[in-house]
Amino acid sequence: MGRIRHRGTAAILSALLAVGSIAALVLSVSDFASEDMLFGLWRMRHVAFATGLMILAIASACYARGAGAWLGFLASVIPVCLLLIVMELAGRMGLVNWAALLSPIPAQAETVGWSLRPDISVQGQTGQDIAARLGLPHDPIPFDFRADEYGFRNGDELGGNFIFLGDSIILGAAVPVDETIAEVTEDILKEPVMQAALLGLSIQGQHDMLRASGLPLAGRTVVQFLFEGNDLLDSHAYRHQEDRSAHEETGERSLGKLVWEKLVTLSNPAARYYTCMIDGQNVAFLWTRRSFDGVEGEVAHIATAIRDFRAELRRQDANYALVFVPTKYRVLEAQCSYPHSSPIANADANLSSLPGELKQFTDDENVRFIDLTPPLMSAAQKGVLPWFWGDTHWNSTGHATAGKTIAEWLSDADG
Repeated sequence: MGRIRHRGTAAILSALLAVGSIAALVLSVSDFASEDMLFGLWRMRHVAFATGLMILAIASACYARGAGAWLGFLASVIPVCLLLIVMELAGRMGLVNWAALLSPIPAQAETVGWSLRPDISVQGQTGQDIAARLGLPHDPIPFDFRADEYGFRNGDELGGNFIFLGDSIILGAAVPVDETIAEVTEDILKEPVMQAALLGLSIQGQHDMLRASGLPLAGRTVVQFLFEGNDLLDSHAYRHQEDRSAHEETGERSLGKLVWEKLVTLSNPAARYYTCMIDGQNVAFLWTRRSFDGVEGEVAHIATAIRDFRAELRRQDANYALVFVPTKYRVLEAQCSYPHSSPIANADANLSSLPGELKQFTDDENVRFIDLTPPLMSAAQKGVLPWFWGDTHWNSTGHATAGKTIAEWLSDADG
């Protein structure tokens, strides 16, 4: 009689656990679809919790059915769980490289633009970054990267009255060097302008890079470009560099994380989340809500870094100015026709308050400041997009538009 009662209790518990598993998935559905989630809806921790509840539900159901079913469950599930634990530990201990075995990376040409490498010359082809990420067909873009004696991509001149400090937006690796913003500005101002930019740098990292380059700054104006797309995220990563490195190393060794990434890729048709049509042209976006969600507080840290760097420049008899570079989405979203139920169709949910916060900071600190959103938006509304359709970076039109705007701004004595 007691055994029957226990089985009845197990059956009830099984039903409750199953309902709990389903409820966990329903309640954890993200408000904003993302290619980083399973089916664009669930994060790994939510799926793991719901899966754990369902396994317990099955275990209770097997116990309720009798000894045979219970023993069958134990015989099938426990060995599999132990095997997965052993495989995960083998990866984390460095005994097995699961990434190399299951996701080998093809040999690639030597990358450039990530560190200061003076006097190099590299030619090749590159893809459009968003199109490649979303699996959209696109033509490769040729590049020609030549670095000066400091390791920066510039024309024939060395030095400059103005130094454009930034990351990949300013580097302009996908356009000829004479069409980059620094060269366009120089041609209009008739004054020497050089860029000091590398790929993937935070605002703080750009300061470190300029110091490390040994470039003389006295008598010059450093014009720093803050990109809305990833500079908040990069600032957060910069401040948590050691923690981030450890986390990435653990992630590279984890079989579970690798399998999860594969499942997310297979389940998630990412292209429909981040594309729209503008005058019959497919346009892809990357930096929407993901550019600021969870890192809004980084504005204060960036402001502190700029304040300290500006004081450092003053001690070297140099000046500082700040430029806001908007995301492609901020500039183009009003012109878009979105796919059905696209999560980026809601501009209010995908645009941050960063421009206003920077304007308030620069007003309070009396920092020379300009926002490139209006001129880029004006260029786009005239029918010529300032970005490559499948990339986060400006095309030649974007560099020309920004360069003309910056030249007029710098030549204005009132700033």
